[in-house]
Amino acid sequence: MSKRDIAPIAKTAANGKNRIGIAVICVLVAIIVALTVLIVLDASGLLYKSDNSNEIKPPKKASAEVFKDGAYSYSLLTDGTVMITNSALPRDATELNIPEMLGGYKVSAIGESAFALMTELHTVRVPEGVTYIGKAVFFGALNAKLYLPSTLKQIDNGAMEGFDEPAGIYFAGTEKAWSEVVIGDGNAILARVVCEN
Repeated sequence: MSKRDIAPIAKTAANGKNRIGIAVICVLVAIIVALTVLIVLDASGLLYKSDNSNEIKPPKKASAEVFKDGAYSYSLLTDGTVMITNSALPRDATELNIPEMLGGYKVSAIGESAFALMTELHTVRVPEGVTYIGKAVFFGALNAKLYLPSTLKQIDNGAMEGFDEPAGIYFAGTEKAWSEVVIGDGNAILARVVCEN
């Protein structure tokens, strides 16, 4: 074969390689566009948005300011109630009676880790009016009796983490009311709840 005979074959092969190269580039661009769309949808919450109204919705603080009343720290919530955010109670306390009021405001929420590492607790009473219990609130209260109010609406993910062998968990409401409490992941121990009404 002469160079003249090879030239058309080489040109055809080059055109074929160019077409393959262009096709590969188009596929890569399509993948990049698809991934970008997925990232934007995921960030906006639209990708996995569910119709599940049972999502945990922590209460909203009115401000970042923290107040004190005795051994308790609390934050004001937008609904005019308060959330306990921390406690200066002795870690070896055996009984915990959470107050109904702090600073003249009704307690409606217990914030994340507010009573964590109180390992000697035998009894914990959450007052009526509390609707929300945050993450790891009773972490380390290994075998206490826990009394929950009938007003409870939400228990956040891992709220009972480390609450391994409770002496009992009692809910002041009915079984129907308990079935309506939104319970986050990591709270399997709550399967032991006894409804008192």
